[in-house]
Amino acid sequence: MKRIALIVVVLAGGGALAFGLRDSPPLGPAQGFADTIVLRGLREPLSVAFARNGRVFVAEKQGAVRVFPRLGSRVSTTWADLGSRTFTLGDRGLFGLALEPSGDDAVYVLYTFDGPVDATEPLGRERCPELFKGGCVVSGRLSRLERGGRETVLVAGWCQQFASHGVGDLVLDEAGTLYASGGEGASYERVDTGAPGDVCSDPRGEGGALRAQDASTPGDPAGVSGSVIAVDAGARSHRLVAYGLRNPFRLASRPGSGELWIGDVGSTRSDELDVVDGGGGGPPNFGWPCYEGGAALGSYERAKLPICESLYDAKSVTDPERVLGRDDEVVDRDGCGKGTQAISGLAFYRGGSYPARYRGALFFADFVRRCIWVALADEDGRPDTSRLELFRRNVANPVKLVTGPGGDLYYLDFVGGALHRLRYIG
Repeated sequence: MKRIALIVVVLAGGGALAFGLRDSPPLGPAQGFADTIVLRGLREPLSVAFARNGRVFVAEKQGAVRVFPRLGSRVSTTWADLGSRTFTLGDRGLFGLALEPSGDDAVYVLYTFDGPVDATEPLGRERCPELFKGGCVVSGRLSRLERGGRETVLVAGWCQQFASHGVGDLVLDEAGTLYASGGEGASYERVDTGAPGDVCSDPRGEGGALRAQDASTPGDPAGVSGSVIAVDAGARSHRLVAYGLRNPFRLASRPGSGELWIGDVGSTRSDELDVVDGGGGGPPNFGWPCYEGGAALGSYERAKLPICESLYDAKSVTDPERVLGRDDEVVDRDGCGKGTQAISGLAFYRGGSYPARYRGALFFADFVRRCIWVALADEDGRPDTSRLELFRRNVANPVKLVTGPGGDLYYLDFVGGALHRLRYIG
């Protein structure tokens, strides 16, 4: 139970659960769908990818990449094990997984390296008493991983001092672009602006949560904390796609559009669904920590920080596509509760056996509230976040939501160690 409670706290940002009373019964979920387990025996799974030949790749928090020959199989092999290089305490571990566009001869992984950004060898720590005090410094790595564990590091960054807001997700879009996300590595318990000479080598007054605003302060080396990047694996280079993010835990590429949707886990007030338009222009700044949910965040506003003051004066941040308030139900009377929340899955439905009304829709899951909702598409085929519906309630601890074989939705149960399929049975 301690591990489960820890994941809830660090992912959602330390808030308390608060389920309110209702005077009327909750609205029911979508009818005609069955939730079935298609893989069992996983150990804290955090990502999954489906190969063209039917194999299923699963990334586990402790650092292993396992391969199942097909859905329903009870046996698996270990593709590679990064356990000796992965720091797994708190909200850290092997989080992201994607297959190479040309096939499944190699995979891309996003994980927490057991050491600072510039380290060449892991520190080999199994425990760290200073986990919640900023004393367990680690970093994020995006790597190409061959069978057996041969690793080519593509990006090393995401300096992380505290137990949360580390690496996030990996997504490969239709054009073969690899996107990676990561948090700002700051403390969620206070206004964190770093400290002089801190271990992340931040310029004075630009550390902590303010790492997410690094792109707005030119003149120093560009970091990747609190951002989404696009990676050219062949050239081992990357470019900034979006910044000003707290904990962009999950990503989804909208088919046929060039849009990238971001699920950013917020702090005391709200989570966000953010969108990056692939049509060009500079990377959008979503404002964290100066803004949250499209409005100035009181704790950082009261601190009178120069970086935030300049953003307030310029009013130059990008608003979220949808704000999901801590004190609000996502859908009125959905039965999913209020209080702590954490967006933990995003997936677009392209087509298959589901009713036609779901084509082009965005599905998103919450680990704490244990629900899945859907934003139905408008007449242009784009998800309309004003048209939200409850899809499933009481789902099993979802930490990843994807579309897979047959076009169906699949989700990973972190606690129960299983892959679920949501199948339409009519």
